[in-house]
Amino acid sequence: MSNAVLEKRRAQVATVRDGKADIACAKPSLAGSVSQRACVFCGSRVVLYPIVDAVHLVHGPAGCAAYTWDIRGTVSSGPELHRLSFTTDLRERDVIFGGAEKLERALRALIARYSPKAAFVYATCIVGVIGDDVDSVCAKLAAETGIPVLPVRSEGFRGSKKDGYAAACDALARLIGTLEPVDPVPPYSINILGDFNLAGELWILEEYYRRMGVHILTRITGDGRVDDIRRAHRAKLNVVQCSGSMTTLAHHMQETYGVPFKQVSYFGIEDMSAALYDVAAFFGDPVLHAKAAELVRDEVTGLLPLIESYRARLTGHKAVIYVGGAFKTISLIKALRLLGIETVVAGSQTGRPEDYDTIAALCEPGTVIVDDSNPVELSTFARERGADLFIGGVKERPIAFKMGMAFCDHNHERKLPLAGYEGMKNFAEEVYASLMTPVWQSARGQRTEVGGQKTEVGSRRTDDAGAIQPSGVARHVLGAEGSCPPSSVLRPHASDAVTVNPCKVCAPLGACVAFRGVAGCIPLIHGSQGCATYIRRYTISHFREPMDIASSSFVESATVFGGSALFSTGLDNLIKLYSPAAIGVCTSCLSETIGDDVALFLREYAASRKGAPLPALIRASTPSYKGTHMDGFHAAVRGILAGIVKERGAAVPGQVNLLPGFVSPADLRYFKELLADFGLDGILVPDYSETLDGPSWEEYHRLPEGGTPVERIAAAAGSVATLQLGHTLRDGGGDWLEQAFGTPCRRLGLPIGLRESDAFCDALSALGGRPLPARHALERGRLIDSYVDGHKYLFGKRVAVYGEEDLVVGIAALLNEIGLNPVLCASGGMNDAFKEQVLAVTGDAQRLFPGEMEVLADTDYDTIFARAEALKPDLIIGNSKGYKMARKLGVPLVRVGFPIHDRIGGQRQLHVGYRGTQNLFDLICNALMQAKQDTSPIGFMYV
Repeated sequence: MSNAVLEKRRAQVATVRDGKADIACAKPSLAGSVSQRACVFCGSRVVLYPIVDAVHLVHGPAGCAAYTWDIRGTVSSGPELHRLSFTTDLRERDVIFGGAEKLERALRALIARYSPKAAFVYATCIVGVIGDDVDSVCAKLAAETGIPVLPVRSEGFRGSKKDGYAAACDALARLIGTLEPVDPVPPYSINILGDFNLAGELWILEEYYRRMGVHILTRITGDGRVDDIRRAHRAKLNVVQCSGSMTTLAHHMQETYGVPFKQVSYFGIEDMSAALYDVAAFFGDPVLHAKAAELVRDEVTGLLPLIESYRARLTGHKAVIYVGGAFKTISLIKALRLLGIETVVAGSQTGRPEDYDTIAALCEPGTVIVDDSNPVELSTFARERGADLFIGGVKERPIAFKMGMAFCDHNHERKLPLAGYEGMKNFAEEVYASLMTPVWQSARGQRTEVGGQKTEVGSRRTDDAGAIQPSGVARHVLGAEGSCPPSSVLRPHASDAVTVNPCKVCAPLGACVAFRGVAGCIPLIHGSQGCATYIRRYTISHFREPMDIASSSFVESATVFGGSALFSTGLDNLIKLYSPAAIGVCTSCLSETIGDDVALFLREYAASRKGAPLPALIRASTPSYKGTHMDGFHAAVRGILAGIVKERGAAVPGQVNLLPGFVSPADLRYFKELLADFGLDGILVPDYSETLDGPSWEEYHRLPEGGTPVERIAAAAGSVATLQLGHTLRDGGGDWLEQAFGTPCRRLGLPIGLRESDAFCDALSALGGRPLPARHALERGRLIDSYVDGHKYLFGKRVAVYGEEDLVVGIAALLNEIGLNPVLCASGGMNDAFKEQVLAVTGDAQRLFPGEMEVLADTDYDTIFARAEALKPDLIIGNSKGYKMARKLGVPLVRVGFPIHDRIGGQRQLHVGYRGTQNLFDLICNALMQAKQDTSPIGFMYV
């Protein structure tokens, strides 16, 4: 354990002794520790997001809004404004001259368009630095429109997620008490605080209370309504489920309006039953108590046989719990205990001393308790304590899976309710299925032999005859879950001051992905911890792989005095924990806005440690108000080369640099195969083909194997040429190598489609002096043959395609040569060359379907959706964010690019070369053929 815990964190890790554990908590995250915590902005969004009839406007660059667009499983029984993502999308000019005027225009446009009951305005990091007077703008718009317009002081550097809860409670406190109930309030009336209606959990709880005879006056905030919240002060009791997020508001209501509160938990049989009995006891009515007892008896009687059957198979297993709030950890320990599972590691991001005392009292001696942990610690403790089950969220999932551990998601993205008795049933089923699946016979580095060699895990779980059958799907119907906004919501917005559903994410994300393509490299974002946390969650959901990203963990003082000290501490801690070969430093909006000179910091750091072995220190300037994730990716590629390549050296025959752009790991593996087949020695910058799509591990790897070694990159100037992919890319890494060392750079498009793949292979043939290898010639021939086979099902079909600039150009080139009509080509990127390049590769389509194609750059999904509705495509091609558009229009979505969050295998999708084009062609053909088959009155079986 000693190597896993940084010295300054030792007080935040404790071992249970005699039911006690002395642990420190509520401390700022340590720079460079790769904290699992999020920022103030995240905490405020968690609490306020489920208010469904309010506009939620993020005042800042687009990234913060993009990362929080519809990521929670919170559902509504009516309005769905919360499922749209609004941002002022601040740019460099706004940072210099101020964004208050843009905020005012955005609010005015949104209120006019959506007629919300209220508007919440979230101030992000740079807003706190540039000094926009958000309060004054909100007061002005509230006076003009007559609705509450509430500022949320959620600048990420102000603290952690817990401080965001407090900021949200402050905003809610301004609403409460501003409206009186129309009808008399029933005597047994409560407010439910801190349940966010994930997967419809709140509706289950409401049914329990209804059966008892208790009236729900207000839900704060799951399926919340503004006017209900304004009347919440007339309830007789506040029942607080998420104590970490809502206790502040409960205290305010008690002090201001005399409404008492009780803290409860709805997870597990014990705590769910106690919650019902506590409410009955508060009102002191024997009839109420009798109804509660009857409800508990009925539910538990029906559930216990199932629990006992699972317990018989699960007893003896050991679990790690690491979730957002410690109060939830307590309930999970009890629920696991009921299933016969011992908790051996327990922790949270935002625990309080009294919570950890309760955890210690519940756990066996030797249990590790940890506050604000990180992947290195969690993986070490799990292995040392022999755990085989991990309960956490998205960021913890790859830790478990890579170590061959079962995992249960207890975070905000879940699709099944886990609260109440029904939730306990769902939880038990998931735990059982996760632990008992036969995949563990192949995982954890074990090889399956003839006859089925059992792994350690498999032998413990499969020796008994028979299997417990799942008890069926949840009986609760999730109301409006998955429904889409009406068409009026999808019309183009009336103001350029607001972006609705951003079609891009922030620049540091792209840089972090690129840095993972250097062997032994770990990214460090110089800024507040929320940036790293959101980017980790977003990339993990796509790649399904660990994504350790460190942060310098800005606090408020750093925004005033600079982040130099935190930056150095972060580098020191990364070197201690990870022993990296390289550290890739990218800047955030915050550090760029306050003027931190990262280049100077790196020089000073190296000078202060002169003589000590240091990793390669790479940097990229990536403020999101100047670009998208694609800009960040290319800035990092250039930064990698500029930071590592110092001289040209002797020319190396057959050595070629390939700068492939932001493609999939499968694409990268194909490129390496193709280079080798042409007899070329390729240096890929970056190469994350293994680091972001690797095999299972026996234990957690702090730095995944793979990537291009630093010493290989250092030799790049001696290559015979650089192939730089991307028609829209300007001033890329290949351009820098050519300017600095004279290494010839050839600029090509992504090899998607026959023509672009031919151009790429011709370039390789010229460099390697070899013709197209036979197996690739066969692939090319099969591709042409398939074009002929499928052309009748494709010609003239209308397609909308969106995504990163060069990916859209590549897809448009493919559509052009197979006879499809690309009626809409769109990107959130801000590259001036995008429209020009789309037009350059779609000459046949323009000739065959004149005047029908629209090209949109620097756009948002709201505009893309609206134009698609008008253009009526037969097919949509793009990432997962187009699902609602495809569902609403009733047309297929072929998922391509980044991110793919609602399917497995986005990282394994091959797009490039003849083989990748074949894959895309088949997907497109089959999507259109299935759509026709599904709508045909015949339902044909032959084509």
